[in-house]
Amino acid sequence: MSLALLGLLTIVSVLAAIMSRRVTPLVALIALPVLAALIGGFGLRTAAFAVAIRCHDVNILLREGSRPPEVPTQSSDSTLATA
Repeated sequence: MSLALLGLLTIVSVLAAIMSRRVTPLVALIALPVLAALIGGFGLRTAAFAVAIRCHDVNILLREGSRPPEVPTQSSDSTLATA
């Protein structure tokens, strides 16, 4: 099976699963591409795809001079409600 056909079948299956409400979109967008990668013969290298994409995005941000978004930390003072 060619990778182009596998990719097309993956997209169609994700759309069908979401539109038929068989699975939540989060599950469909994670599980079905991973399953397709395993069927395509990528095996344990599947996890490297997600890491490579994230590292690539950070490198682009750093090259442009901007920084990756920081996760805001909440202090206990800011969460207290005043009466």
